[in-house]
Amino acid sequence: MASIDLVGVSKQFGALSILDDVNISIGDREFVVLVGPSGCGKSTLLRMIAGLEPISDGTISIDGAIVNHLGPQKRDLAMVFQTYALYPHMTTAQNIGFPLKLRGSSPEQIERSVARVASTLHLEALLDRQPRALSGGQRQRVAMGRAMVREPRAFLFDEPLSNLDAKLRHHMRIELRQLHKSLGATSIYVTHDQIEAMTMADRIVVMNRGKVEQIGTPLELFDRPANTFVAGFLGSPTINFAKARLSAGSKDVTFEDGIYPLALNGASDIAAQDVIAGVRPQHIEIVATDVAPLKGTVVLVEHTGCETNVILDVGNSEWTVQTLSRHRLNQGEQVGLKFDPAHLHLFSASSQERILW
Repeated sequence: MASIDLVGVSKQFGALSILDDVNISIGDREFVVLVGPSGCGKSTLLRMIAGLEPISDGTISIDGAIVNHLGPQKRDLAMVFQTYALYPHMTTAQNIGFPLKLRGSSPEQIERSVARVASTLHLEALLDRQPRALSGGQRQRVAMGRAMVREPRAFLFDEPLSNLDAKLRHHMRIELRQLHKSLGATSIYVTHDQIEAMTMADRIVVMNRGKVEQIGTPLELFDRPANTFVAGFLGSPTINFAKARLSAGSKDVTFEDGIYPLALNGASDIAAQDVIAGVRPQHIEIVATDVAPLKGTVVLVEHTGCETNVILDVGNSEWTVQTLSRHRLNQGEQVGLKFDPAHLHLFSASSQERILW
């Protein structure tokens, strides 16, 4: 397998900047997910790593060797696309073995390699079928088998599960992660789905408008987002934001509907300032109004079975509380809100960057 390093990588189409000064270091056998909204540049970046798209500036290195001017075939990377791109007239075995046929491998070697890959992907019973006789999940496994049979230095996945239904996506996420561990592969995976990113990645690269916003493990990004974009992009339901005022020395935060005491240690040098306060729906508790630092007015209650989502007006902001309790609340009812100050995220109102702890 391989380590992959991107240093100062940029991409322009004429005057339009698609990627700007991207720096990422991917370790050998690591599973890294590039995540971000549509149009943020993640698929373009993957194509540049594969050699399918030239870079405008910077360097891409594989195992320490710069590969900027090498074509895709010389980088020895395997790419799995959103569209399966299987040959419709070929069987599963022929589709998987086709890269080896192009290499000039012997029929015996191709047969052995196809059998090995088919066993890993549980495709043994499907080797004689053509793509039209396969389900979406089976076709995706065949596409993965075609990549695996080459024994590449790294795997590049470009939203490979987005054409599958929710149940099958969940199943394939598990299969992909187990496959990664069994192969000991270096993998770069592109998705716009933050659930895929959180559940599959060793590390996540959050991208926005051609820039890297933050790199870290899933829990690092969830617990300590670097800015409001990362905080809002990761987590479902999304984090609650509200404008507030942080006191000098960070003793408390003043919201429109209440003052929340912080009593934080080690932050006595923080100046009073306007902030954006964020707290995740899972970290808020609904309590009686007479014991609550904050209050909200119920807008809607969503019962999803295991969980209940309560949507509230908190000042001029709309918040969601997610709880395991089946609250019986009425629209327009006022409730109290309470949370551990350790779960409060504070961002500068001007830069939207994280402040404090």
